[in-house]
Amino acid sequence: CISCAEGGFGVFIEGRALWGRATTDVARDLIVREAAEALAGADRVGAVLHGAAVLHQGSALLILGESGRGKSTLAQGMVDAGCGFLADDHLPLHVDGRQLLAFPSGSAVKEGARNLSEVRRLSALHGQFGSSRDGVCYLPIEPAVAPGTAVPITAIVFPEQMPGAELTRTRMAPEEAFVAAIGSGSRPSRQRKQITSLARLFDAVPAFTSRYGTSAQSVPACLDVFAG
Repeated sequence: CISCAEGGFGVFIEGRALWGRATTDVARDLIVREAAEALAGADRVGAVLHGAAVLHQGSALLILGESGRGKSTLAQGMVDAGCGFLADDHLPLHVDGRQLLAFPSGSAVKEGARNLSEVRRLSALHGQFGSSRDGVCYLPIEPAVAPGTAVPITAIVFPEQMPGAELTRTRMAPEEAFVAAIGSGSRPSRQRKQITSLARLFDAVPAFTSRYGTSAQSVPACLDVFAG
């Protein structure tokens, strides 16, 4: 990763540019995506999703969506409730489209979530470390499985946390979920450059939107997803 005199960064692998000049956040995103694919096994990765994932009863729940929708906070609430931690921010998807390849990097905590009771409990248990991202720290939560472990996916949730909102959960059509994932930063593997794995995921796995006001609403609702 090379700093450019005109500003921004260039990201290279073996002397070959991955992208044009990028901002700090975009460069970071590119580097972490490459790390996710490399550690999970580039031949096994069909796409890298933007979200978080937890483990419950041997299968994964994917929490996807745009930044600021409460993905990491919901995952932290579920870990606090007894689920295992699988991934945050970058989720390698197996080429079959039906399994997550665990990539347990630090779990992000934004400034507005630091005083939540579940975040305080996890911070006391695991500690936390700072970052160059404004207002963001990370929880080094112990992973439930080794990096690269394939875990079957039970369901996908696109959360929307809104103060005072009543809990609602709505089933999404596969096409709608696919578009929402692409719109929030999920991308095919750089190696394969095909949407096949993403299409398989949303064709085979049920996806829901979930609107809620508090973790007390969202966590039980997501645990219910595992029960069918």
